[in-house]
Amino acid sequence: MSEMKRAAASLVERRTERFESVHDAGTSKARVEAAFDRARIPRPWPFEMAWSESPVALEITHPPSRAAKVFLNFASIGFVLLVGGSVWALKKSDNEAVRFLLPLATLLLVLAFPFVTLAMASQRGALEARVRKALRAALQDQDEAFPPSQRWADED
Repeated sequence: MSEMKRAAASLVERRTERFESVHDAGTSKARVEAAFDRARIPRPWPFEMAWSESPVALEITHPPSRAAKVFLNFASIGFVLLVGGSVWALKKSDNEAVRFLLPLATLLLVLAFPFVTLAMASQRGALEARVRKALRAALQDQDEAFPPSQRWADED
């Protein structure tokens, strides 16, 4: 699967991750709240959380964004209308500007759309990475600056 297809598929898929904690349940919940505040993850959180007690673990489910679904549905309708209008313009329009500009605009929008979906998928991936990093720092005591900064061999 190409990277563009993977990114587009990631917009409408549901992902679940599980993080085990090295702390007790009460401490873990407090640390997660503080980590999300430090990471500036907006509330209401765009994911679902489920705690399990033995062992203490947090399961995070990232559902597909409703806004992304609505955007993709309206974009599909828009593309159908643009293609239909372009066909009409090429066959029946007497205006030369419409015969040229409408199909050209349709073509450019079709070519640009994969980049829009890639940007939306990147935004979702970045949010999930921030959540993952905050949870690892809170529950598994990993360094928040993970991965550590690289130092060259000649630096002191």
